[in-house]
Amino acid sequence: MHFELEEVERFTAALSEFPLPESLEDMQRLERFQMAILSCVESLYRDREKPYLGQVLKRLRATKLWLPSELRALPAVCAQEGRYYLVPPFGGLAPCLLLRCAPPGYTEWYGNMPLEAPAVSKEEESARNLRAGMGDARCAQLREVVEDLYADRIEPSLPEVQERLRLRGWSFAEAQQAVLLYACQKETYRICKPTASKPVVVFLQETPPGFEGWADGIGLLPEASPDMELGLKSVLAAGLAPRLSGGVAGAAAALQSHCRRSLGELRALVRVFLKKGLLCYSGDELLPTEQLKAELNWLQERLSELIVVGAHEVRLGM
Repeated sequence: MHFELEEVERFTAALSEFPLPESLEDMQRLERFQMAILSCVESLYRDREKPYLGQVLKRLRATKLWLPSELRALPAVCAQEGRYYLVPPFGGLAPCLLLRCAPPGYTEWYGNMPLEAPAVSKEEESARNLRAGMGDARCAQLREVVEDLYADRIEPSLPEVQERLRLRGWSFAEAQQAVLLYACQKETYRICKPTASKPVVVFLQETPPGFEGWADGIGLLPEASPDMELGLKSVLAAGLAPRLSGGVAGAAAALQSHCRRSLGELRALVRVFLKKGLLCYSGDELLPTEQLKAELNWLQERLSELIVVGAHEVRLGM
């Protein structure tokens, strides 16, 4: 697929009609922004890299001088300035910013217009364009959150992934689009379709070394070893446990500083305690039941006895 110059001009004209953010109504700031864009595009020419929108945005973000609203307005700013050809996205490639007048000494590396691209579905094209428009840093975060869930032994269902993206500053709308970005990277991710009882799950094609399996996930039966149960009871009996609020996820997160277990294991442990009737809900907080309180009292007595015996042995040793 090749674009005629007329098509490029139509695309550029359409983008020029988009309004600019209020901050760029200041002509001096607008001119500085235009010069910054030009500097980034020219640097890509010098580096012999194609000046795709995502690459230009990446270099602008690195300066940390521009507001998110200004960066989003980059295509409109370029279209209104008249310095560039804005080549429409195609074949999974993002829009491209070509200088109408190439810099001195520039040697062409791909001609004035894009080369033929392999045929892709509309869904793949949309997803790849979305990925390119988000920038490399955001795309890296997509993998990081899935790898973190593997490390925590929590099955990476789409709600879990989206929640972690939101914690990294993604907007609700951006997090909702994440599944498209995962779906277009088939070499990296394997997407399990939703069922009546389970949402979409995003698996890595290559399981990380040392992965011990899922400890927590939708539909998974929670399990905890006797040692894990005794460990949590000991923390509670010693009065060291934090306030267990925020449901299972919040309680597990609060326990992480007291128990050397993965977050997934701690979630499973809390679920086991709930299932056995050792913890119960009181509003947003999880509290010990009478059954657990009796066990904790016994543990406290045992701890007191051990302390007394230990002190006696120390005196005899002296």
